[in-house]
Amino acid sequence: MNPQLRRKAGKLAFVVLFLTVLGWLIGATIISQFNGVHGPDPAIAPGQTYAVARICHRHGPVSTHGFGFWHQCAADLHYDGAAEPAGEEIVGFLGPADIGQKVALEREGTGRRSHHVRAAGQPLEGWAWLVLPFAPAWLYLVFRVARPLARDLGEDLEAIKLDEPARDVTVVDTRKSWLDWKIQLVLLMFATIAAVRSTPWAFEGFGGHRILSLVGWGVIVLLAGNFLRRFVFGPWVTVSPDGLSFRGRRLGWAEVQELRLTRQNVLVVTPRTGRMRRIGRFGDEGGTRLHHALSHFAEAPYSHDRANV
Repeated sequence: MNPQLRRKAGKLAFVVLFLTVLGWLIGATIISQFNGVHGPDPAIAPGQTYAVARICHRHGPVSTHGFGFWHQCAADLHYDGAAEPAGEEIVGFLGPADIGQKVALEREGTGRRSHHVRAAGQPLEGWAWLVLPFAPAWLYLVFRVARPLARDLGEDLEAIKLDEPARDVTVVDTRKSWLDWKIQLVLLMFATIAAVRSTPWAFEGFGGHRILSLVGWGVIVLLAGNFLRRFVFGPWVTVSPDGLSFRGRRLGWAEVQELRLTRQNVLVVTPRTGRMRRIGRFGDEGGTRLHHALSHFAEAPYSHDRANV
């Protein structure tokens, strides 16, 4: 991909990704910060469940809850009148001020979706509903901003398909990835959420959070390593009217004795002086682009092992 196309594709990807993440953070901020203020905690009734916070961690200023700071607390659950705790839970409705205090709870939902909530009054002056008109409005904004960029990039790509190469052609590792980039992006998002949310509790005695933290960071490392392997340390070659360049070397056509592209899309460069270089392996698409670029620009003897390209 030539530098101009690379800049346009990078700009489109950055704009879409940045606006999507920013919209998600703003929506999460509306839900978490504008959800109203709870009333005072009621007195604990006989037999009612209550929580006693033991330790709290502060998250923010940018997190899965959007912008701003919020707390998660590890709390012991008790039944009023029982001598021993009934269990422990990590909750988001307690704060540092609740450490050591008895906070009345009630269950919300049914079946597997039931969970404990603070038994305080309903939220007062809640504005979380603003996320409903905000979401489609933001999606429309992303569409309006990205559409001209995508159209411009598409026109350039179509022009490249119709015309012979007229400038430098850079080919990078285009082999099919073990996962589609969209799936990798979704995995990275969920792995980041799991790692960020679970890491503070991984060494506080919560085995489930330790597993989630390890899995999340493991997926992040694997995806980052795959990106570095393909786009930083992966093979690449640039073919131009003046010669070709690859990692650590630039050769003019007068310095090249022979070029050969193998069936495995490995480019074999034999210079007039120095040792032979093998560059690749490239994917089918990259091999085809490299073949056409060499056929158009190469001033040294060039052969291709596949005759049906």
